[in-house]
Amino acid sequence: MQPLHNTEPRYFIPASGALQVVSTEDPAAYDTRVVHFGETVREWKRLSDSSISLGPATQARLNKEQLGEIPWTNAAHCFYAKLRRRSYPWGNAVLFLTSYIQGSTGGPVNNDMLVFVLQGITNDGRYAVNAHLEIRHPMLPDSLWDKRREGRAVFSIDDETKQAKQ
Repeated sequence: MQPLHNTEPRYFIPASGALQVVSTEDPAAYDTRVVHFGETVREWKRLSDSSISLGPATQARLNKEQLGEIPWTNAAHCFYAKLRRRSYPWGNAVLFLTSYIQGSTGGPVNNDMLVFVLQGITNDGRYAVNAHLEIRHPMLPDSLWDKRREGRAVFSIDDETKQAKQ
């Protein structure tokens, strides 16, 4: 990871390209830092199984509460955008676009910072499925240092998500 344009220790965390499947039956088996693990599993199951709207109100609530992922990620979501629910043969999932950051900062929106997330629970409830995939848009600069970034959107992650999602 390269530091951002400022001098403080803040980093966007790029997509890993990894798909993880972890047991929901024994959270200590993969990470002992998980807080309220049972509540997190129930909330993702509720979001993926139900017919509740995944619109602006749900996105705002998730942004405020910072619902953790399974397995736990040591980075904060900058925003939850484009929430969608999908069913697969193995179970149901919620898909969303986000960025992850260590520290707090603002920066030009670019392809390096975008992450497409799949968070699901298997039909039997025994496993969580999580993927962090790269997603790119041709109109966005490739990186923070891309010359095309000049004049593009810059947002403050500290101050909120509406401008970032747009």
